[in-house]
Amino acid sequence: MAFRRSFLLGLTALVLAPFASFAAELPNLNGKTVVVVTENAYPPLQFVDPKSGKPIGWEYDAMNEIAKRLNFKVE
Repeated sequence: MAFRRSFLLGLTALVLAPFASFAAELPNLNGKTVVVVTENAYPPLQFVDPKSGKPIGWEYDAMNEIAKRLNFKVE
């Protein structure tokens, strides 16, 4: 499971890397809440971890990174 998580984080970094140079141009949402909807049925994109019961996967990692860069909270 640790390998899968590391792989997904690395994949997220590769996908978002081209946007790093545009960081100065990204909007600042000033901590607003953004509702994000997904279905937990398509691993590794998104699924519920059977051990912890928490939703995990690439989509969660990507949205958390986008939220960090745009300064908003994911709900």
